[in-house]
Amino acid sequence: MSRTVTVSATRDPGILSALHKDCFEEAWSADAFSDLLAGADAEAYLATDTVGNHVAFILVRRAADEAEIVSLGVLPDWRRNGVAHALLEHTASSLSASGVTALFLEVAEDNRAACAFYKTSGFAEIGRRAAYYRRRGNGRVDAIVMQRITNQHPDG
Repeated sequence: MSRTVTVSATRDPGILSALHKDCFEEAWSADAFSDLLAGADAEAYLATDTVGNHVAFILVRRAADEAEIVSLGVLPDWRRNGVAHALLEHTASSLSASGVTALFLEVAEDNRAACAFYKTSGFAEIGRRAAYYRRRGNGRVDAIVMQRITNQHPDG
C-alpha cells in the first residue's frame, strides 16, 4: 500500500539537514546544504505527508543537459511505500521538461536496497569508483555509478 505524499520544491537547508540526519548515519549540516543550494544548478524537492510532515527529500545538480542526484533520503518509517519512487519520478519529469536528457548518481555497492530501487527505476550501471565510500573501522566500499536516460535530444 502506497502512502500519499505531495512533492514540492525547497531551498530550505534546515529542513534538508534535519531530514538527512534522520535518513543517514553521517548527517550533512545545514551549512553544507546551504553551500550546495547556493548555485543556480541545484534543485531540491520534499515529499510531505497529508498533515504537512516532511518525509523525504531529493537534491540534484544540473550541468548543461545532465543532472546528478546528490542525495535522496526517505525517513525509515516511510521506506518501501512508494515515496522514493514518487519523489524520483517527479524530479525526473521536471528535469526532463527543462531539457535534461540523462540523470546520474553514485550509490554504495553494499546498499542493496538502494541499488535495487535504482535498477527498477530505470538506472543502469555505467561504471564504478573503487573504494569510494568509507565505512566504520576504516573499511571502504565501491561506488556504483548509474545513469538513466530521461529524454532524447530532438535530433537524436
